[in-house]
Amino acid sequence: MKIAFITTHLTIYGGGSKFLVDYSNELSKRGHEIIVVAQKINYKHYKFKKNIRIIELGGYLPSSVLYWLNFNKMKKRYLNVLVKLNVDFLISVQFPTNYFCSLVRKKRNRKYLHFCLEPFLYLHKKEYYTKAPILTRILIWIFRSLFIRFDIEGSSKADEIICISKFIKKQVKAIYHRDGVLHYLGIMVNLTNNNHHINLKKKIGLTKDIPILFALGLTHYLKGSRELIYIYKRILKELPESILLIAGRITKQNKKIINHLRKKLEIPNNKIILFGFIEQEFIRDFYAQSTLTLYTALFEPLGLIPIESMLNGTPVIAFNSGGPSETIVQGKTGFLINSHDYEDFAQKTIHLVKNEDLRKRFSKRAINYIKENFNIKQSVGNFESILLLGLEE
Repeated sequence: MKIAFITTHLTIYGGGSKFLVDYSNELSKRGHEIIVVAQKINYKHYKFKKNIRIIELGGYLPSSVLYWLNFNKMKKRYLNVLVKLNVDFLISVQFPTNYFCSLVRKKRNRKYLHFCLEPFLYLHKKEYYTKAPILTRILIWIFRSLFIRFDIEGSSKADEIICISKFIKKQVKAIYHRDGVLHYLGIMVNLTNNNHHINLKKKIGLTKDIPILFALGLTHYLKGSRELIYIYKRILKELPESILLIAGRITKQNKKIINHLRKKLEIPNNKIILFGFIEQEFIRDFYAQSTLTLYTALFEPLGLIPIESMLNGTPVIAFNSGGPSETIVQGKTGFLINSHDYEDFAQKTIHLVKNEDLRKRFSKRAINYIKENFNIKQSVGNFESILLLGLEE
């Protein structure tokens, strides 16, 4: 098959972009012809196989107001490329590429699938902007009034909408009035090829017996930075020796929240370590050498972090909402906590840290569970079946 993935950009490292690269590479290995269309790609973070054709369009990225002020120009830039592609499938990954692909489908009668990682936050998730500063809320209100119809049109006209969790499938039904196809993302489960190793405790200056509570991916406020610090304050009452290690890209807003709460709750500066971006060759060491992963995201569409953590043998404690409720096996590979129940979250963390035998049982189950259920080879095979059914229709 000839397959084109259409996205806005691949510049900031994250699970939503990583899947596109992994799926493109795996599909290419299986003999499919793959094209990736994006405005800009960071090749340090994202490495495609040489036989994958990359088309970079350039221009302002969606994070810039100028992008939206020049929306029609960007639309023309995409359409000029997409209408010329001789492919079996156009696969959009997010807004506004879903809209652009729907226009090409109409013009050229091409098969078009929308891979819905999540309906666009600025358009559909009130929780994302209702607590923003007043000026930001006004700008988002204007943005929504101008563009929401394009998103709905773009997704509703897809031949299929692929949903990465039951949580997203419900949103797709409510927003686009379509029954999406459930498809869980897979990850690389072969851990034997990791030739890069670090001693995490030595790296961050800790002694051997200190528990490390690992948190990753605080890329916007719905990722639960506020909740994380309140929970950690409770944990410190019974585990005063523990360290909260926060890594990955953190927004300025979340850094302010963390620093403000650290002072307000009188948490010593040396108890919270903000590590920053982790090179991919070392991410497994961070997971495997941490005691637990704390995942406080709210309304998470799927969450690759819990999946990656469990694969590396580190149990996860997360809120029982969204994707983590579908990937963590309660009481076997981690714990799921009712939303905003900080005390229960803290107590479950303390229980697992103190009970090494239980933690080892969770670890063993977690590794096997992820290998059996989230193997990228199986997931891509499932995705191939979806595409083949689409060709037959």
